[in-house]
Amino acid sequence: MLFRSCESWASLDIEKITSFLAEKATFRMIETTPRMEGRSTIAMAMKGFLATAKSAKFEVLREHAMGSIVINERIDHFDMGKTKNAFHIVGIFFVKDGEIQEWQDYTMPEKD
Repeated sequence: MLFRSCESWASLDIEKITSFLAEKATFRMIETTPRMEGRSTIAMAMKGFLATAKSAKFEVLREHAMGSIVINERIDHFDMGKTKNAFHIVGIFFVKDGEIQEWQDYTMPEKD
């Protein structure tokens, strides 16, 4: 389920992307941003972020599940037209009843 959630970003379809979230899900894009609550609030933020995106891809490098907790390491690629960005991320997800209840992303430190 989580792998399909990551794949859904390539569609740039907010409904598809947020369909994996519980109605009362929480999401924190990175450790320096405030936590968002509720699928509709998260969808609005994602819609704003993806408004100018030409493409998006989550490249999952590693993923490990421990009961209801899933941790993945990935590189998030975004082509925003004039700029292309890649973010090295570790995502921590709490999954219950087949839905993402909590999602927290952390940026990986730059290698020296």
